[in-house]
Amino acid sequence: EANIPVTNPALNRDRFLSQVNGMIWGPDPRDGVVQGSTFIHPGLRFAFDAPKGMTLQNQPSQVIGQGGNAVVIFDLADPVPSGALADYISSGWQEGAKIQDVQSFEVNGMEAATGVTQASIQDTQVTVRLVAIRKSAKEVYRFIFATPPDNFAAADKKFIASVRSCREIGAQDAAGYRPKHIQVVTVQPGETATSLAGRMRTDEAQADWFR
Repeated sequence: EANIPVTNPALNRDRFLSQVNGMIWGPDPRDGVVQGSTFIHPGLRFAFDAPKGMTLQNQPSQVIGQGGNAVVIFDLADPVPSGALADYISSGWQEGAKIQDVQSFEVNGMEAATGVTQASIQDTQVTVRLVAIRKSAKEVYRFIFATPPDNFAAADKKFIASVRSCREIGAQDAAGYRPKHIQVVTVQPGETATSLAGRMRTDEAQADWFR
């Protein structure tokens, strides 16, 4: 990379800090928010709790959770199925998969369906629970829960509890999730990196983010 000389460079610390102060930092809540083991999507006004012990990562097209010898993938169906969700679970989602124990049920007033199948993830055999939930005619949410077969009986109770935690959130609650902003502060005598990090609006690893 070529070095390009700058004529009469200006060093203006105060101006730089004033421009940094108030800048948006971190992900846009409109794309979803992870708080501990809970995922909230203010734009879609929807939330769910992942099985305890899972760490969630919000990605542009899906949410991935890992922990407790299990994984979960949450996304939106595209295209949106128009028929019964039990039919979608049986044959419309995972082509060629042998889906067993297909059931229809409701989650907080929303149509839902689930089924179980076998699969392989990175050469590891897993038992998979598929779940589809219809929030509206235009939105169907999907969960893929996977764990080794010998762990499925215990993990499945947590999978079902996670599914049943799916809920709509009100407009007022959704409006409460706002972007984080950088705040420039003057360090006072006696303050430390730890005390300053404690003021950060992050759910975890405050000191790491501060440094």
